[in-house]
Amino acid sequence: VCGDATMVPMVEELSELCGDHVEIKWYSRKTSLSISPPVVKLKDLKKGDCLIAFSRKRILAYKQLIEEQTDLKACAVYGSLPPETRRAQAELFNSTSSNTDVIVASDAIGMGLNLNIGRVIFASVRKFDGKQDRYLLATEALQIGGRAGRFGTEFEHGYVTTIKKDELKELSRLWKQPLPTIHKAGLQPPLECLYEVLNARPDQNLADILHFFSTSSVLSQRFFLTGLDHLRTNAMAIQDIPLQISDRLTFVVCPARVKNPFVRTMYRKYAQGCVDNIAPVDITLPDYFQFPRTEPQLEKFETLHSVLDIYLWLANRIGQEVFVDFEYAKAKRVEVAELLADALTLLGTQDGASRRRNNSPSGGGRRRNKNVAHHHHQQHHHQTTEYHDKKAKKRNKPPPRKRPRR
Repeated sequence: VCGDATMVPMVEELSELCGDHVEIKWYSRKTSLSISPPVVKLKDLKKGDCLIAFSRKRILAYKQLIEEQTDLKACAVYGSLPPETRRAQAELFNSTSSNTDVIVASDAIGMGLNLNIGRVIFASVRKFDGKQDRYLLATEALQIGGRAGRFGTEFEHGYVTTIKKDELKELSRLWKQPLPTIHKAGLQPPLECLYEVLNARPDQNLADILHFFSTSSVLSQRFFLTGLDHLRTNAMAIQDIPLQISDRLTFVVCPARVKNPFVRTMYRKYAQGCVDNIAPVDITLPDYFQFPRTEPQLEKFETLHSVLDIYLWLANRIGQEVFVDFEYAKAKRVEVAELLADALTLLGTQDGASRRRNNSPSGGGRRRNKNVAHHHHQQHHHQTTEYHDKKAKKRNKPPPRKRPRR
């Protein structure tokens, strides 16, 4: 476990409860970090800078403004991008041969990316957290700002600042604020527990059972319930589909954001396919496989990638004999991630704007890929249709699968 010193007492307490031995090792930051004067104008940006914004729209707008108003080339990273695309953008930023000078990013840079950043610049010290617009917490400011400065690079000293002069004072306050010690840990009911309750109470649906856990659980002062809202939202999305208990629990813990209408539709289709014993990927790729040129098209590709992710996640847990398009979905997920990476590289550049006006990417390479993808989809459609026809001849209605009870 790696984390801040404020979590040490809680880790020690949890270890004692479990009868485990914990050894604490302390490490010091190898590079220095300090607050610097605000960067009021984009022309004052320089190589190695990271501009922080908290929405896709603002990130892409800043990327375009930087490339229009300066001689710098920018890349972009935000949370809804596929991990492969985020890594590709990070590699562009770190590479000395890519001509990428700055990165515009959300707080996603604080999760699993190694970046050679010299200065972190907050476009705002406020963010919308899904419920309200608020100031950053001290932990958030430190987590993001702490990415400035990296040992063994040209940025041995890191700097943190803002764009707005009046927000620099708030950032300085957050920087000096002592962090509270963590006294509570989050818990979720184990799946085995939910399975037993569902088995014992077939008259109750899973969404109601999760609501019962949420409102009626009695915990000690060192714990709190977490994540049940997500599980309940997923459970309600497939409440009317007659899944086996084990499959229903698998679907409910699936990392699917079913508030998105398209994701919800495909999530339900895959659940029904699981009941029918065959779940094709059922995405009409030619309708989506165009080079994304605008923010709405980028969002559509991100959603498409997340659906392919859901399909593969379910296939790995329920079985490829049901999720029969596993290899096809796996290949298309890679292609979608590559197209997103290429689109982010072109968005905002003069060459990119010209290509978007001409409705074709540079060199025609991607157009060839698009045609190849269309051919592969037609071939795949023929193969899977033939496979499904053979299955249909064997039975008019797929029998329910029988699995050993846990």
